Amino acid sequence: MAEENNENVAYLGGSKNFYSGGMKNIKTPVSQIRQQAIDKAAQAKQSRQGKMKFSERFLEDKLKPLREQMSQYQGLGEEDLIALGPSTRRVARQVKGEGSWGGKDDLIYNPGGMQTIYEDVALSREERLAAGKASNLSRIQGLQQRLANPEGELNDPIMRDLMKGARFGESIVGEEGLGRLEEDVDVQEAMARKKSIADEGLSRAEVEAEKSQMFKEIQGSGETSRRGLQAALARAGVKGGMAGQQIAANLLGTEKLKADASRDIFLKSEQVKREGLKDYSQSLGEMKTFDLGQAAAEKNIVLQAGLGISQVGSSERAAKYAAEQARLAQEASARAASSACFTGNAEIVMEDGSLKKISEIELGDMTSNGEVTAIGKAYAFYDLYEYKGLVSTGSHVVLEDGKYKRVEDCKTAKKVDMPEDTIVYPMDVANGWYETSNGVRSWSFTEVEGSCSYEESIKELNRRVSGTNAIRLHA
Repeated sequence: MAEENNENVAYLGGSKNFYSGGMKNIKTPVSQIRQQAIDKAAQAKQSRQGKMKFSERFLEDKLKPLREQMSQYQGLGEEDLIALGPSTRRVARQVKGEGSWGGKDDLIYNPGGMQTIYEDVALSREERLAAGKASNLSRIQGLQQRLANPEGELNDPIMRDLMKGARFGESIVGEEGLGRLEEDVDVQEAMARKKSIADEGLSRAEVEAEKSQMFKEIQGSGETSRRGLQAALARAGVKGGMAGQQIAANLLGTEKLKADASRDIFLKSEQVKREGLKDYSQSLGEMKTFDLGQAAAEKNIVLQAGLGISQVGSSERAAKYAAEQARLAQEASARAASSACFTGNAEIVMEDGSLKKISEIELGDMTSNGEVTAIGKAYAFYDLYEYKGLVSTGSHVVLEDGKYKRVEDCKTAKKVDMPEDTIVYPMDVANGWYETSNGVRSWSFTEVEGSCSYEESIKELNRRVSGTNAIRLHA
């Protein structure tokens, strides 16, 4: 039976038996191969796009423990629910107290008043079950609220920045991504054809064409050989059975050549299969390598975007924190500087009884109450006051009427207007206080050791110091 010869037919898979003359290949039209390639490319694309994105997987990892807890709570049996609830409840009860006799000679009777007593009453099984169900329902509702707001599980600002960056990276990659060879229809069709060669070797049409050509040549050669043999036998007078044997041997030789040709075609087809398998495997490996590279590139874009925004966020937070700390430090320094500061014209009583402007005081100078252990200058942070002829910050501490007070709280202190760039000079003296030219005893810049409030500092000074007997309260 003549085999169909149609250029629009491709042969995929199946085994071949050239010796039996049959080829059990499955015939697949080229249009069907194309459709299979379209379907396979679409499936590959759908499979990739159906996978969770990094941001989705990250959130799912955060939610997984919550889902597990939800499953546990929803699967509790009756005994477990009973164990969740309390076994008793406290009940208040009013009782009348017993009366008693009292007073002189027990002649006065005091009737007992009403008293409240509390008792723990055991709950029934039904009550415990109801309480347990209510408690478990509260747990489940709490988990449902958390699951409904997965972003709330990202309580770490770094994680929030990472998620923000990952989503930005995913938006850059887009739904289509960077593309995959396995999602390309033409590539899938080419791979299908390569696999066809790897599965079947020579196509059926190629086998038939080559077999037909070889058999035609063998047949022609055999006929020519038989005619020559017959002529030779006739000339030699060989007839009958002897001639028939020689002609039969010639025919057998022709058939043997056909069998050898079929074997050679089979071996050639097997060689084509081996080479086709090698080519298909190499192409498949290259396709997978390319697609893996694309997947890695997509992940790197997402990761770098996540890390980039996370680093920016961290830098911004660090900068804000540093700026805030600097602001607080500056403010604290300014406040501290204003806590015990005179303007530069204030004169300090020195060890030898002389007077020296505070603006000229140096570290190590000896005042009438000890060595200067710290001296500085700063812009006046708060309002300035004139007190007994000298100008100082309102929070400056002085001794008035046997008690330490802030200048702003002193009776005769008056607020004064001074330029914004007025300089004040905080100073520490080893023994705590120092004396100025107006006879006022002032406390050092460092008021008390450790940290305490504005009000507590004054209280502590007056608690520790009695009259003019100063004690050292600072480092």
